[in-house]
Amino acid sequence: MSNTVSFTGSRRGLTQPQAITLAATLEDNKIDHVNHGGCIGADEQFHGLCLGMDNNPSITIHPASNVNSK
Repeated sequence: MSNTVSFTGSRRGLTQPQAITLAATLEDNKIDHVNHGGCIGADEQFHGLCLGMDNNPSITIHPASNVNSK
């Protein structure tokens, strides 16, 4: 069985306590696949956290369909 997490977050990014808690949650639950929207900010930070994980989860990025949104 696969442990998958999908994530979306603010363009302002994660606070340090949020990033620490998120990283610990990902590691503790042995997540092996993640999805995120690829936005600048929290999604970008989430991606970096996933790249640093010991179990090296696969990552799927679902970019926005409206490329003109800001």
